[in-house]
Amino acid sequence: QLGKLVGEIDITTPIFTPNGDGINDHLEIAFNLLQLVEPAPVALDIFDLSGRRVHRVFVEELGIGPTRHVWDGRL
Repeated sequence: QLGKLVGEIDITTPIFTPNGDGINDHLEIAFNLLQLVEPAPVALDIFDLSGRRVHRVFVEELGIGPTRHVWDGRL
């Protein structure tokens, strides 16, 4: 039986205000990939409240284990 592929997702701050004032301008997203036997393509997308994708933070081949990405809020 196939289990979870992504472990707990951790966001650095519940408040993200990328307005250039130096406070809460970056969002760090960390997660752990599980049960992969080889690297696989992973995409991290940001959606608005209506479900439309507004930004793709990254697309990369990732293997099993933890990963971190920082987004500065720019579209």
